[in-house]
Amino acid sequence: MSRIRVAIGEQLKTCPQVITLGLRPQMADYTEQERRLLRTADMIFYPTDRYVDFFATLGKETFPSVNCYRLRGNRLKHTALLRLLNVMHPRTRVYYGHKQKREILKEFTFPLVA
Repeated sequence: MSRIRVAIGEQLKTCPQVITLGLRPQMADYTEQERRLLRTADMIFYPTDRYVDFFATLGKETFPSVNCYRLRGNRLKHTALLRLLNVMHPRTRVYYGHKQKREILKEFTFPLVA
């Protein structure tokens, strides 16, 4: 039994085992046949930030996973996860407001990433 693999992002467009639909502005911009393909797919690759939550709600397997999209680009969540898992990483602090930001150089030495 063959698995149905669909991609929204175009990273796998040269892979013959994957049907690549491309990213459209709205779900309504896909044809009914394409939406049926998305509903019945065993795996959806590169669902993008726009659609990953829809597929997670449907219980669809995606790559990257919905959790990867949720953490992507969020330093606060990355840092919290690393601390939770006791993963070694550079010392990290988050500062809010001008008063707290004045404390940065008291707590860190150069070089630092801000």
